[in-house]
Amino acid sequence: MLVAEERARLKRGMIEQIKHGCTKERRQECAACDQDVNVHKHKVTWAQATALAVLVDMYEDTPGYHHISDIKRQTRFRSKKPELILSHFSVMAKWSLIEDEPNFTDPEKRTSGMWRPTQRGIDFVYNQYLISKYLWTFDNRIMYESPETTSIKGATGEQFSWPEMQGIKAGTYVKPEKEKQT
Repeated sequence: MLVAEERARLKRGMIEQIKHGCTKERRQECAACDQDVNVHKHKVTWAQATALAVLVDMYEDTPGYHHISDIKRQTRFRSKKPELILSHFSVMAKWSLIEDEPNFTDPEKRTSGMWRPTQRGIDFVYNQYLISKYLWTFDNRIMYESPETTSIKGATGEQFSWPEMQGIKAGTYVKPEKEKQT
């Protein structure tokens, strides 16, 4: 059996499983090459959405690309969560919410580490654009998008507040006290 034929067969089978509700990460063995074939499920997390909002704000202040370490530092500060671990930031590029600067300077590095939001990313932060809630990737390419969509508020579990993010930056935001339940 040819590797390309087996790969196509596995991909079709995995898409069918996803469509029928089997939405966990899939791993199967390829009959042609005896290697594991993986399908990964992605969604935008609270930390990623918050970092995107920070990146949009940084971009609006200073257009251009911003280094991931600066994005992480600002996200930790503004979210008031110094322990925040921002992993898989680059996965948002699969939704075309961010784009990386091409790496022409250091052939030893895979990427430049520099990012900027796309217009879709900016619209998503301003709650004017919906994305597929889940993406499944095969061989680092999108193989299936869920028909269910989400907004930035859905991705953050309704915790996201753009005015709060802006106020934290300006030092003017005062978080309202929660009403005491009787």
